[in-house]
Amino acid sequence: MQAQGKAVYPDANSTLRVTFGNVTGRAHGNEDGNAWSAFTTLRGITAKATGEGEFNAPQNQLDAIKAKNYGPYAVDSINSVPVNYLATLDITGGNSGIGHSK
Repeated sequence: MQAQGKAVYPDANSTLRVTFGNVTGRAHGNEDGNAWSAFTTLRGITAKATGEGEFNAPQNQLDAIKAKNYGPYAVDSINSVPVNYLATLDITGGNSGIGHSK
């Protein structure tokens, strides 16, 4: 990590830890028999948009996705914009397991 051009080391208080891994899909499927690609895209937003809770996408966003108005964020190889990724790494919230006093 760097801040203001200098190395900064996390203090282990609820900071995200990420190990080395590969960004990759899963061709063999999971228990439901579904294969996963390495990246989710904007298509997933429109497919899941219900107008409620975490699936309440703004209408101007849905319109831009439908029009394929991706601006500089387009990635030709996926014909969309990556939103998230699947990787073979572990993460932890950085909690050492020691209780915090109040």
